[in-house]
Amino acid sequence: MTVFLAGARPAAADDPFTPRPAERLAVADCLSSARAAKEKPGICIGVVADPCMETDEGMTTVGMTACASREADIWDELLNRHYQKARSILSEEASAGLRDVQRLWIEYRDANCAFPRLQFGGGTMAGPISAYCVMEMTARRALELAEIANMP
Repeated sequence: MTVFLAGARPAAADDPFTPRPAERLAVADCLSSARAAKEKPGICIGVVADPCMETDEGMTTVGMTACASREADIWDELLNRHYQKARSILSEEASAGLRDVQRLWIEYRDANCAFPRLQFGGGTMAGPISAYCVMEMTARRALELAEIANMP
């Protein structure tokens, strides 16, 4: 799910686009706390990316993109987990319908989040804006799928 700018990707060990264990934990803890407090889980969107963008790393275009991309990958993992669970508990017809909806949603997300590149003529802010868009939309869809997967 990682959104990349043009250019070579760093080695895996120091890859700024790979989610860190503490970042995965931050999302999980936020979701757990939101459930316990009966708050909407949407408050957890940006729990990794937003503070990251306030650091020295997040002050560059590549850094901003990496911050959002790392969180997008975490939400994408959750999205896939909830999607698989939802498909496994739905009827065959509903499962096929969810598959079709998910494919259309991916097309929409990708087109929607590619738009800033057109809007800004591929300028330096297009990458971070697109990456944040992917992160936010993926998070919202993961939360939607969690609701479906956890319906009684």
